[in-house]
Amino acid sequence: VKDYRRALRTLEQLPATLRPVALARPGFLRAVASLQRAMGNLGSADGLLRRALEAESAGGATPSFYTQLQVAQVWLEQGQHDRAIRMFGELVKNYPDNPDSWKGLVAGLHQDKRDPEALEVSGRIPADASQRLGDDTDYLALMASVYSANGQNDQALRLVRQAAARY
Repeated sequence: VKDYRRALRTLEQLPATLRPVALARPGFLRAVASLQRAMGNLGSADGLLRRALEAESAGGATPSFYTQLQVAQVWLEQGQHDRAIRMFGELVKNYPDNPDSWKGLVAGLHQDKRDPEALEVSGRIPADASQRLGDDTDYLALMASVYSANGQNDQALRLVRQAAARY
């Protein structure tokens, strides 16, 4: 059992001299944001991730893929579909072989009720990323929903069965 509250309490007990140093590190901010997100504290996670983005983009640098991905995921969970879709779109453009970018983009389009577009996007996923997503039961369930929303129920049923076989 994951004890997120205990992990956050441990972080709160950081010595006062270490806290500002830790909070200036994007990796630390991402880790704490992950804990906050897991506990459903999306506003806190968003704030921490914005700080990580600011730190990483200082001096004109490009923020890390992982920070951008977490930001987009939090926005999606907050219902900020347009913002999430734009961020996932940028990630797909800049990191086309990363399956998480594609999964997020398809999920954002589906949640925004843009299922024909989600289906079209899923057809553009590069082979390597598509193969990895084929082993992801969450993605298979997502695509089953997309196919169903597009009236392609036979394809949806095939994906549901494929996902169920993985359990």
